[in-house]
Amino acid sequence: MIILLYMVTIIFIIMILVPSSSYAFTPAITSNTSGVINFSCTSASFTPGKLYAPDFVLQDRSSSLTSLVGSLSNLGSKFSTLVEGLYNVKAYGAVGDGVTDDTDAFLFAIESFQPGGVVSILYIPTGQYVISGTLTFISAHTTQLIIKGDSYGSTILWKMDDVLFKIDSNPNTIIQDLTILSSYGSLISYPAFAIENNFQLGAIRRVRIQQLDPTHPLDNPFDHGLDFSYVLKMDNAVIEDVIIESPAMSGIMIPSDHLVSPTTTISIIRCIISDLGPASPIGLFTGPQVTNLKVTDCEFRKLFHAIVHTGTTAR
Repeated sequence: MIILLYMVTIIFIIMILVPSSSYAFTPAITSNTSGVINFSCTSASFTPGKLYAPDFVLQDRSSSLTSLVGSLSNLGSKFSTLVEGLYNVKAYGAVGDGVTDDTDAFLFAIESFQPGGVVSILYIPTGQYVISGTLTFISAHTTQLIIKGDSYGSTILWKMDDVLFKIDSNPNTIIQDLTILSSYGSLISYPAFAIENNFQLGAIRRVRIQQLDPTHPLDNPFDHGLDFSYVLKMDNAVIEDVIIESPAMSGIMIPSDHLVSPTTTISIIRCIISDLGPASPIGLFTGPQVTNLKVTDCEFRKLFHAIVHTGTTAR
């Protein structure tokens, strides 16, 4: 009877911790001294390295072991430790209390990415994180980069002394579920996201970028919300459900000066770009190499120009 009760208890714990699915885990959950949670999956109908939109990411660890990273919305909120390929900023010392400067903790997490890894996920749980420096991502450190928060509750308080996110991207880069609040601290405007290199098949979803106080006399606005000025490739990229308020120059900047070939498709869906201050910015600027631009269900409010498109085939 005691053994039966013990087995029932173990099964109940596993049901709580493991996301609901038909996958079997052996052992269910183990952890080692480094705080890494390891999974071994006995069901093998997966492709290592593929993001299962967005439920599962798989990564080969050896010829006989497949590592499974469960749904970030489930596992990420249950564990403060790490899953292979998942770098939780709180596990690297971030506090997220809106007061403590968490820049070093974020940089520590980013510098811990394993070179040549299939995917690296910077996970930012709900909280308010003060960032006072540039967070730089180098393409050589990861094959695919994912920056993931918990919806708009993952907030970065950006002390704008430089670019916030500088991303030397690879294809399939994903940025989603974040709020960026910029505050004064510099006489020069910088972009919130400066994305370079290869943004093919990239996606930015559910991101809000705004000034902490657009009426503050010392609150110099960021110049661009999303700046793709140095992107070389941007085919089949998606910007979806992004809100940008009060940029100095533009909400989304895709000048195409450095594109090595015309883009096939850039889709901008359900975005809102507005101005609450005196800057009179442009909502969306695209250059002549952007040859197939699709703007769907977007709102442009109180702007000098809603869209300046110097390319072809805008819909």
